[in-house]
Amino acid sequence: MSNIRLDKYICEQFNTTRKEAKEFIKRNKIEINGVFTKDPDFKFDKEIDSVMINGEDIVAKEERTYILLNKPSGYICANYDAKNRTVFELLPGEYKNFQCVGRLDIDTEGLLLITNDGDFNHRVTSPRHHVDKTYYAKLIKPISGEDIDSVAKGGILYSKDEKPSLPGILKPGEDECSAYITIHEGKFHQVKKMFYALGNEVTYLKRVSFGSITLPDDLKAGSYVLLPENEVLNL
Repeated sequence: MSNIRLDKYICEQFNTTRKEAKEFIKRNKIEINGVFTKDPDFKFDKEIDSVMINGEDIVAKEERTYILLNKPSGYICANYDAKNRTVFELLPGEYKNFQCVGRLDIDTEGLLLITNDGDFNHRVTSPRHHVDKTYYAKLIKPISGEDIDSVAKGGILYSKDEKPSLPGILKPGEDECSAYITIHEGKFHQVKKMFYALGNEVTYLKRVSFGSITLPDDLKAGSYVLLPENEVLNL
């Protein structure tokens, strides 16, 4: 038996928070073994029972699909939201129940992976695996050699409630108030918090690579491409 609560199952399938999952259940038609439910505490066997969302079977996926989206500012990484536009509004309806691989802040642009491969998603976003993520940042002032050393050593403390950063890589950008930073974690607002801890402030942020995958120069904001499975699994 592999009984699971409905809200926890939605969290796993769509990479959402528990609060978002409960809102999702409230707003969508979820049918388990032919019976509709709005109860987030409802338990079922995810290995045996049939789960339909808005008439679609989300358990039986015909093939694994991997999408690279050039996320524009102003969109959130969620399948639905009552107030904000979501990245899934930029994609065809057939992808509406896919998962974002990690998240980018609403005002952060750039490379976002989206997939229906839940196992892959959990692997590459697990803190144990430390997949490199590189961002281009515009700042209010230039970075210093001391900043570069601090990021390389790790141990930058964002606040007393969070663990210090792991070692990363900080490099100057094309002009004096820009930089490229590579981190191996994915904490909430992490890049912004790191620069703030260094006495700087991010005015623009764009993710340009995720592991071995790089954002294509010719991919316009709001556009996407499908990635071959072998390229993605190299992560």
